[in-house]
Amino acid sequence: MLQSAPVDTSYIHRLIYLAVALGIKVVLGGVCWEMFDGGSGLCMKAFYMNMNRSECCSLQGSASVAWSPHTATNNIFYLNFLARGAPQCQPCHTNCSTVTCGHGRECRTRDGGLQCVCSPICLPTDLARGRLCGTDGRPYKNSCVLEKTNCLTNRHTGVEYYGKCRRSCKRVDCGQGWRCLEDQNGLPHCVRCDLTCTRTSQQHRPVCGVDGNTYINTCQLKAAVCRTGKSIRLAYDGPCNQTYKCSNHGCPSGQNCLVNPVNGQPVCATCNTVCLPTVDQPVCGTDGRTYSSYCHMTSSACSRGVFVTTRRNGLCKEKTKKIDQLKVNKQSLKSNKENEKHQRRQRRKERRQKHRRQKRRKDKRKQKLQRKEKHGTHGVRKNTNTKAKSSREAAKVKLQTHVGNDT
Repeated sequence: MLQSAPVDTSYIHRLIYLAVALGIKVVLGGVCWEMFDGGSGLCMKAFYMNMNRSECCSLQGSASVAWSPHTATNNIFYLNFLARGAPQCQPCHTNCSTVTCGHGRECRTRDGGLQCVCSPICLPTDLARGRLCGTDGRPYKNSCVLEKTNCLTNRHTGVEYYGKCRRSCKRVDCGQGWRCLEDQNGLPHCVRCDLTCTRTSQQHRPVCGVDGNTYINTCQLKAAVCRTGKSIRLAYDGPCNQTYKCSNHGCPSGQNCLVNPVNGQPVCATCNTVCLPTVDQPVCGTDGRTYSSYCHMTSSACSRGVFVTTRRNGLCKEKTKKIDQLKVNKQSLKSNKENEKHQRRQRRKERRQKHRRQKRRKDKRKQKLQRKEKHGTHGVRKNTNTKAKSSREAAKVKLQTHVGNDT
């Protein structure tokens, strides 16, 4: 189907120009153009050569497609790249009734011409389901935004699952009838699985998985992958044998034998892979190392002769260290806060005790002063003088009595 995006036709133009220059006989016909400029009446962006008008106008996907009676003997290169456009332009469509734009597009009149613009059908249920994760691993606000993005970028990205994009199957809801599986990079995908393996084509051909289990056939192995949600590689054909080693078990032609560090069993793997430097999808291997991609992890495993698979998507040691350090910092901070809280309680307790002691001393002094004020100082002296006077009078009476007796 014809797309509205610009098409690079320089290669076609060079071939036609070369054919004309060399005198090669070229089938004469018209030129199909992608755009018709209603203001100038010129054709722009040629994408098909030697095509009659009916063939050009039968193409779907563009409302502004046009045709001109030029042939390869005309200077199409000049008209397409150097001039403003080609004259004698005949638009295929004069109104939107004859235009078929395709799914998610509709014909509209813009800038004096017809154009197929993105207009996806958006239902209230699509908006209600909310954000989603696309099959390209990117988040989208809703399915309406996804459809419009597909239309604008000319892609066919689908819905992987609804909700936030995750780095593992944990907390991924695939819906009824679907199961979440992690790919070689550890990223989740929702797929339909055959857990019964009831097809007659499935025969008894046992295989050994890298988990050390024997499966009746590859279908049973795939069913186990669906049940666990984790990738289980095929180690070798035939039932698992604990005595097998890379030294006594050969792999098919084109495969290398790697040692499984978990059980010492051989794993037949294809190692003649070339890793692209532009791919940057870091993964954490089961050996505790971080690799820039799954391909680089496999290449490193093949060079060492040790089987390594993906533990999880993303960084490995660096991320773990940061998380551990963050936990330690949180625990230390929590301990410091508890100590400070205990010290504050202790200081408040000491202040209360000191205040009570001061209050008791103050109350004692107050009581003492009140007692003194109650009895008074003058009354105490008066009583003292009265006692002294009584003593003197008693002594005087005693003396007089003693003198009288002597007489």
